[in-house]
Amino acid sequence: MLKGGTFIYTLFILFITSMLALLFLGQNRLYSDEISRMQIAERLEENCLSAINYALEIPSESFQEGSYIDLFARGTDSVFIQKYTWGLMDVISVRAIHHKQQRTKTALLGYRPIDSLKTALYLSDRESALHLSGESRIRGAVFLPKAGVKRAYLAGAHYSGDSLIYGKQLPSQKTWPLSIAAKGWDTPHQQAERTLLDEESTVHSFAEPTLVLTETEELVLEDITLKGNIWVRSDSLVEVHPTAVLEDVIVTAPVIKVKSGSRISAQLLATDSLIVEEDCLLHYPSLIAVKSQNNGFISLAANTQVYGDLWYKNGQHLSKTSVEVNIDEQASLTGRLMAEQGNIQLRGKVIGEVFTDAFILHHSLGIYKNHLLSAQIDRRALWEAYLFPIKAREKDQANVIKWLNE
Repeated sequence: MLKGGTFIYTLFILFITSMLALLFLGQNRLYSDEISRMQIAERLEENCLSAINYALEIPSESFQEGSYIDLFARGTDSVFIQKYTWGLMDVISVRAIHHKQQRTKTALLGYRPIDSLKTALYLSDRESALHLSGESRIRGAVFLPKAGVKRAYLAGAHYSGDSLIYGKQLPSQKTWPLSIAAKGWDTPHQQAERTLLDEESTVHSFAEPTLVLTETEELVLEDITLKGNIWVRSDSLVEVHPTAVLEDVIVTAPVIKVKSGSRISAQLLATDSLIVEEDCLLHYPSLIAVKSQNNGFISLAANTQVYGDLWYKNGQHLSKTSVEVNIDEQASLTGRLMAEQGNIQLRGKVIGEVFTDAFILHHSLGIYKNHLLSAQIDRRALWEAYLFPIKAREKDQANVIKWLNE
């Protein structure tokens, strides 16, 4: 028979042992639950990526309204997929669901043309030859009018190259082999609209309805940060200053001016004119576009760099002598330059593709049609995996160009 003290001591030891056992079991359960949550989170992440890869192979129209699919036909991996237009670009959003847990991923899409030729230039056949002078160089396949390409002597400069075209030459047609949807100027149906506040810093998720910041008068963006699912709209003028931080946003107005020294990533969509001053940098993937009914124009000043696409579309007939798109000396565009019913004055450099109806050169000696003086077009220098922000061909291959905040 145990003495009283020994009995109490034994009960105490049993109590401590039981508590330790319960604590161990509880920690083990918590650890197992944490492992389970991590495994589910990894599975949801994998399902999101699988859903995106699946949707990239399906025509965009299939998911415009959004739809649920059973990813592996097992009833356990449901995903919601939606593709929609964001300005002139496309967005894909997927939401993977497992019981009460879910994961969302949203991305901007870019496009890789199925083009083994690596087209550098498509010049519409308007019965006028292309003339090259000075240090002009075109590297990549070119589509030219029947009149072809010729050397030209201009402003004391002969064409200095060994070959007129450093690539294959093919005949062009009067119209381009591109088709670009111009819905980007329409704001989305699902939106939260308000006026812009001074010295505001706003980061808005793509999981929420688009935040539309409106102004009827001239709008100056300075000392402000705007990132994410934000659409800035003015009925007059938007002026972007170097103190403004813009990332993934859309700006629309009749006139847009980007002041010297600005560093932004945005879609700039104007209906009259768009001016980017000296020493600006538009990070990839950015867009510059003008869709005008009254001979609008786009201008990139010296030492400005744009990484993305530039698109000009004029509703009127092509002017014979006016400049609708001006790329100044020392300015560069990495991506695709397109001018529909507009003349391009190219003095700088394009690393990528150029599609145009005509070039124009305004010089002190005169005005010259389809002349390039020390201009550069280099498709071969564009890296192999480059994705163009705008879908321009029906068979272009889509892929993720940038993951967006969620």
